[in-house]
Amino acid sequence: MATNWKLSVLLTGLVVLAACEKDGPENSNTTQDLEQKNIIVNNNSTQLSSRIKQVDELMRVEEVMIICLKVHRSLLKLISTRIIHLSSGLKLLLRNMKEIP
Repeated sequence: MATNWKLSVLLTGLVVLAACEKDGPENSNTTQDLEQKNIIVNNNSTQLSSRIKQVDELMRVEEVMIICLKVHRSLLKLISTRIIHLSSGLKLLLRNMKEIP
C-alpha cells in the first residue's frame, strides 16, 4: 500500500512537471499580458488620482461658494433692514412736513 501511495505521488508530480514544461513557452505571453495589464492598472490609477484631485478642488470651490452665499445673504438682510429704517424715516419726515403750516 505504501508503495502504491508513493508511486501515485511520483506520477502526479511527473504529470504536473510535464504540464509546467508544456506551458513554458506561453509564459512569455502571460508575462506580456501581465505587463500590459500592469500598464492599464497604472493608467487607471493615474486617472483615478487625477479625478480625486478634481473632486477635492470642486469641494473647495463649493465651500468658498457656500461662504459667499452666506455673506451675500447677510448683506441682503442688512440692506433690507436699512431700507426699512429709511422708509420709516421718510414716512416720519413726510408726516412732519404735512403738519408744518
